[in-house]
Amino acid sequence: MYVICKWNFCMCFIQGKGSSNRMLVLGKEENMITVKWLHKLLCEKFVELGKKNYKDNDIFHIGLDTYLRRYLMGCADGLDVKFRTEAAEEKKADEILSSKITALVVRNNAAIEEFVASKYKVGKGAKMQTKYDSCYRQGHNDGKNASINKAVGDSKVNQANKVKMLN
Repeated sequence: MYVICKWNFCMCFIQGKGSSNRMLVLGKEENMITVKWLHKLLCEKFVELGKKNYKDNDIFHIGLDTYLRRYLMGCADGLDVKFRTEAAEEKKADEILSSKITALVVRNNAAIEEFVASKYKVGKGAKMQTKYDSCYRQGHNDGKNASINKAVGDSKVNQANKVKMLN
């Protein structure tokens, strides 16, 4: 969720502790709709791919839950690489537009941070530990190679099926 928010002019926070925590997504309404749609779509597709990879590769040294956690962490990092690469290519293509988008992101983040500071007590999150093994590398590759296109008026199942891997 963090990666998707970061690249779609939103911010996300975890509120609460333990089993009572929840994720908050903050930003403009149209950006939050995009973030929620992408998150749902990508979660469905990556979990499906992760389960298929687990089964196809006969991985028995770790459980499915552990495999999926590592795989999905790799997917998130791979998506971040994909979005960063696309942003760099767009920046090269249009320097003037890129500076305007950067200014928009800075202003949007400042507005969100101001709102959060006025409404919530924000602490530092715990550092996540990642094990960079074959599970993570497969997820990283799948995340980096995901092609995301939304067809207007398509059902959610059809939209999820249209996420393609560019291998």
